[in-house]
This record gives sequence, structure tokens and C-alpha cells, in this order.
Amino acid sequence: MDPYAIITPTRDRPKMLEFCKYQVSKFLIQPEKHYIIDYTPKSYSVDISERVKLGVEMAKKDGIDLVFVIEDDDQYKPDYINKFEDLIGIDFAGVDNTIYYHIKNRTWGIFSHPFRASLFQTAFRVSAMSKFRWPGHTPFVDIEIWKHARNFKTKFISDSGSIGIKHGIGKCGGHGHSIKFNKKDPDLSWLKSNVSEESFKFYMSL
Repeated sequence: MDPYAIITPTRDRPKMLEFCKYQVSKFLIQPEKHYIIDYTPKSYSVDISERVKLGVEMAKKDGIDLVFVIEDDDQYKPDYINKFEDLIGIDFAGVDNTIYYHIKNRTWGIFSHPFRASLFQTAFRVSAMSKFRWPGHTPFVDIEIWKHARNFKTKFISDSGSIGIKHGIGKCGGHGHSIKFNKKDPDLSWLKSNVSEESFKFYMSL
């Protein structure tokens, strides 16, 4: 596995950020750097693109070419990075099947998106982003990144064990998604069986 860095764009969610850092500390393959992009927002508009860009610039300055985006509110298992170990010659990597779980509604769904990945399950080479045009205020920077990736060598896996958590907390992210949460989990049995005990307790505390 090449040396890598993690970029975590966050905003006004200290409790989630602390849990994110805890999850990263449990990764079996540790990063060289963990760039946490957290600053007082200039406005209430979506600025996740700006935050990821800043993380990329920091990685470039430190001479780290491979970066993973790890979002502050999602669920990752200790072997998450191991799923992407063989990235020799690969410029962009991701998961093309995303599971989302809605905490308040106790529902979940699977989002299949061929040829791209959700931001929280995306990795890329800084060198492959040199001519990327970072979009302005959009929550869909992942779509633009993966459009750019079509000109490069990509790799997809179908299951990383990670879960996108929707919770409706904070000024950005976590409010929902353009998929149908058509699988019900009224007694939370599905969530309990798919996350660790400590993760389950954390999400129930939100």
C-alpha cells in the first residue's frame, strides 16, 4: 500500500468529528497525515468542494500523492483501507455500491452508481487532479470528480463495509439523499448487525 493521507471535510459537528478520528485511529493501515478541514464558514452555503480542495493542496505540499476522503459522519470498519491495497497504477478508486442508513427514520437503501463513487468512499491521486476544475457551492463534488476520472485509470470495488449515515444534524450533509430508503429497520436489528457495538451506541446518542 502506498503512503496515503486522509482528507476529512467537516463543519460544526465536533461530536461526529471526534468519532471520525477514533475510527481512523483503528484503521489497520494508518495514514501518513489526516487533514481535518474545519474552519468558521464564510456563509451558510455548501462549501465541501472548497474544503476537499484545501485538503488536496495540503497533501501536495507534503508530497503525498494518494488521498482518501473520509467523512466525519459515516461508518468505517478497521479494514476499510485494506480493501484498496492494490492501487498500483490506479488514479481513482471507489465503491460503486453505497449503503445509506437514515438514523431517525430507521430505514436504509442501496445506491448503485456505475462508474463513480460517493465522496465518502472515494480515493484519488493528487497528481491526477492537477487540471481538475473545482466546482463552486455544490454538495455534489463527488459527481464532478468522477466525471474528471473518466480520463484516468480507475478501480471499483462493490463492498467496503462502510455505511453512509444520514442524520439531519448540522448545516451540511446528513439530511437525506436522492435514493429511496425502502428497507425498514424498526427494531434496529439491521444496524446492530452491521456496525460495531460502540458505533451503534454512538449513532443512537445523536
